[in-house]
Amino acid sequence: MKATITGTDALSKRILLDLDSGLKVSQVPEHYPVSLDQAKRLSRFRNMLEMAKKNLDEIAFKRLESLGLKSLPLSSLFRKSDWEGIVEVLAIVTDETKREELEFLIDGLEEKRKRLREFKEEADLDLKRLEFKDKSLQTREREFLRLQEEINRKSVALIDKKFTVHKIKEELKEIKNERAEIQRKIENMKKRMVHSYKEMMESPVFLSELDLKRQKELQEKALKWLFQRGFVTVADFTLPNGKKADIFAFNESQIVILEVKVSHSDLMTDLKWEEYLPYCHDFYFFTPAELTDPVSLKIKEAGCGQCVETEEGLKIVKADERINEVVGADELKFEAGQLLSRKFIYGY
Repeated sequence: MKATITGTDALSKRILLDLDSGLKVSQVPEHYPVSLDQAKRLSRFRNMLEMAKKNLDEIAFKRLESLGLKSLPLSSLFRKSDWEGIVEVLAIVTDETKREELEFLIDGLEEKRKRLREFKEEADLDLKRLEFKDKSLQTREREFLRLQEEINRKSVALIDKKFTVHKIKEELKEIKNERAEIQRKIENMKKRMVHSYKEMMESPVFLSELDLKRQKELQEKALKWLFQRGFVTVADFTLPNGKKADIFAFNESQIVILEVKVSHSDLMTDLKWEEYLPYCHDFYFFTPAELTDPVSLKIKEAGCGQCVETEEGLKIVKADERINEVVGADELKFEAGQLLSRKFIYGY
């Protein structure tokens, strides 16, 4: 009978010491009651520890060591020598962190970095548009000033001259007011960009461990609520555009997507949610009740829906008002069914 190993138990530590002393991975099952697969996982953990010792501080190293084999999802970051990312994830884990929660944190790190890139690209584009408009107005302003000088030099009839000068002055006034407004917007935008970017950088992969648990709670509530109302429900469903929907649900005539948010910062920095809209008839943000007002502002122009958590599950506070033909509805339903079948048969 094979032993259960965690990477932190006494047997794991003995095997790790033997691997350090030169024992080959293939020889481990000959000396200890573990499978070759278990030996390989311990070897991977050992390699991660060796790399961590050279590249991470003592606190991060101890966190990694205490996770044991649960830390193996971090191997993708180790392969890329992403020490900054590893430290950021390890900073918010505890001994009680589960493997699936760690995987979620790694996904969160990638999502955070993606949002930072998107935020910067979008903000830079908005800033360039305003600066271009300001330059265009500046050119017009110079043209009107030259025209005003020419009129002053020429002997134009007094009435015509006064009328022309007056018109130019009015035009110049409007241009100057518009430029002042644009420059004010540019300054405000620069300040917001710095503040928001700093806030996003400092947020630990957006979701704390407590937030992760709350998100899972809300996700499970919504899945049950939808199932009880005749929907086939799938969690973490990848759409054709590569975006992952927290909840994808469908019945004979309707496809619904729910995006679960438990923190204000995660809600405000989500720039991808509108990319879900072509793939559902109804889209809802599902949040704790305290996020009702921020969600209302976020979806105001899009006409999407929102629902809040209740003891029984959820309550719709605003229905989706859009009329939408779903892109590839039949294919989406088939893919969702395949995913559910795979999870049932293979467990993943």
